[in-house]
Amino acid sequence: MQAEHVYARILDFYARQMRTIDEGDAVGWAATFTEDGVFASNGLPAPVRGRAAIEAGTLANLAARRAEGVAHRHLLSALTVEPRGADEVFARSYVLVLENRAGRPPQPFVSTVLEDVLVRRDAAADWQVRSRSVLRDDVRAPATPAAQDFAPQDFVPQDFVPQDFVPQDARTSGLRTSGTGDA
Repeated sequence: MQAEHVYARILDFYARQMRTIDEGDAVGWAATFTEDGVFASNGLPAPVRGRAAIEAGTLANLAARRAEGVAHRHLLSALTVEPRGADEVFARSYVLVLENRAGRPPQPFVSTVLEDVLVRRDAAADWQVRSRSVLRDDVRAPATPAAQDFAPQDFVPQDFVPQDFVPQDARTSGLRTSGTGDA
């Protein structure tokens, strides 16, 4: 497959994936991960492993945002795609998440670097996230290893753990956390 075609398909994948989470479809968004997919980050201490766990956390976080009257918009830019064979790519981009509340102008919520390993079963299948590493710009923690260099179980996840699991110093330091789905 030509590099331009691969890039266009990956860009389309991200546009659909970001719109899916922004529209509140946690089940559809989780389906963009492989069954054993990993959502990881420098923001929290424990990995989120498996599509079912990603879906459950995303459902809970979307419900909490709805209850607060908050909607997020994920804006992806500066995408680079490195093919690693016919059915695997490493993708890196920036994602800015805007927070929207009724009657208020949108505000930046979080700025990140997104690193994914995307795979597909065959040339006719859609891409899926096997491993996602989200590096938040607002977190002063050791950087998560790049998705390209480590196995999914080596990642530390982002923005997924309920507040009960966020270290006390993070809750009291003004650090804003969000749910899975906020890249």
